[in-house]
Amino acid sequence: MSGISALRAGAGKVFWVTNTNKLNFPPELITVDPELKEINKFLKMSKVCILGPGLPIGFEELIINIWNFKIPLVLDAGGLRWLAASNLRERPYHLIGTPHAGEAKDLVGQRKLDRFETIKTIKNIYGGDWILKGPGTLIHESNQLWINNFKMPELGTAGSGDILAGLIAGVWSSGSKTPARSGVWLHTNLAKKALIKKKHTYISAIDMLNKNADGERMVYSKEIARVAVGETITWLPASKGHNVHFISAPDGVDLIKSKMNKEFSFKFEKEGIYLYQCCLLYTSDAADERS
Repeated sequence: MSGISALRAGAGKVFWVTNTNKLNFPPELITVDPELKEINKFLKMSKVCILGPGLPIGFEELIINIWNFKIPLVLDAGGLRWLAASNLRERPYHLIGTPHAGEAKDLVGQRKLDRFETIKTIKNIYGGDWILKGPGTLIHESNQLWINNFKMPELGTAGSGDILAGLIAGVWSSGSKTPARSGVWLHTNLAKKALIKKKHTYISAIDMLNKNADGERMVYSKEIARVAVGETITWLPASKGHNVHFISAPDGVDLIKSKMNKEFSFKFEKEGIYLYQCCLLYTSDAADERS
């Protein structure tokens, strides 16, 4: 999602570091193996790097290498979680971080601060420019604080932040002097146009998780999704060992079972209630009942 939105925002060429044997990928993106030598080769060709969307654990060496590389960096999702758990402080090169409220709380060490204190504290600790996402998004850029007077519940959907990161990287690579504000402005106006046209400008996404922020095991990041006819939902394997299995659907709709550990998309073309579960979740629940 980040790569495609970066292209749409003006990036001329986008490299995607991924394990291509496990994930589907759009043909517009040039895939790169997650190997240090390969990554450094492509970092030297690039103007901006996005670190975090879809990032699993176990790549600390590669993450530290990118953090220390002299390249403008957009930090989101898994990259923010890594930074909060590290002992690192101010990055010596250009940085834009895009946390939501939960990630921001981790970055300030779980201190109870209001939103304005939070973004200023993050800026003081890590340097760079920051976007605190949410209703009335805050942007700390060029040593000034800006407020985006806009809210839309759909922008809290998983995957929307990935698109924001891509838009920021796209305008930044095109020479924008205010990529944080420009990216938020573009994201907001695309959402406004979607409201007018009564359709989404992005594919909604749901993460498949071993555990969520509340400690609940074997869950999806969104328990209930309300979608319009014709809308597509993409389930992302944020944790290993998950899939999507429809157990109930309107008449005439096949009860599809996706492959394990694979990104899966489904377009809802018939109105009604759809129930689904993960095969691992079902197995786990059955084991809990027997124990």
